[in-house]
Amino acid sequence: MKHFKHVLALTVMVGLSALIAFHAVYANGAEKQVTVQTKDLKISSYQVSYPAKTREKLSFTKQEVIPEFTRKAPEKQEFSKLTERWKRGVDKQIAQMKRYDRHLRTSANRNEVSYDLLVAFGVTESGGVAKATSRTNVKGLMQVTQRTFSVVGMKGADRTNPANSIEASARYFNELKKEGCTTHELQAVGYNAGCSKAKTLSSEELKQTEYVQKINYVLEQMG
Repeated sequence: MKHFKHVLALTVMVGLSALIAFHAVYANGAEKQVTVQTKDLKISSYQVSYPAKTREKLSFTKQEVIPEFTRKAPEKQEFSKLTERWKRGVDKQIAQMKRYDRHLRTSANRNEVSYDLLVAFGVTESGGVAKATSRTNVKGLMQVTQRTFSVVGMKGADRTNPANSIEASARYFNELKKEGCTTHELQAVGYNAGCSKAKTLSSEELKQTEYVQKINYVLEQMG
């Protein structure tokens, strides 16, 4: 019985000490370390966290098992939308485009447009297939619409003819330049979405579009 009373008294003392410590932390709204000690028992230091006037978080964790560590921010990685399968086919598509080398160089020189850029757009648009047809019925090597053919003064021309498609594309680059799309990244977005849309995007946003990433990748492969 005497032993039982001793244990009971010890339990009450520990409980009261913890309650007092908890009240002190809650009132101050801060984090404190609390050590509870009686005549026969010493409890390890505990970490108590409880924001003032709120009840969002309450934790009692033995300090001895709290590891010290430093969180390292993850390294920034450039986001890419290009699949490995697409990349593997690029060299073949570049070679396919260069079958029309004479038309590419003629239109590039006539319109003062980069030869490499014309090749890159052809690879991205059709993969170098002269009679390619999109799901929206846009046809030809450079996938130039009928409306754009009219805008650049080639209304009624056969869009599946490689020479016509390349020439229309080269002329359209100059139209985009007149509208303020002076870089190849702006032109890449403007080619499909219009120059006004392209100019609403920041430089970083332009680089994150799939089309710009494809154009840049082809240009890199061409050296």
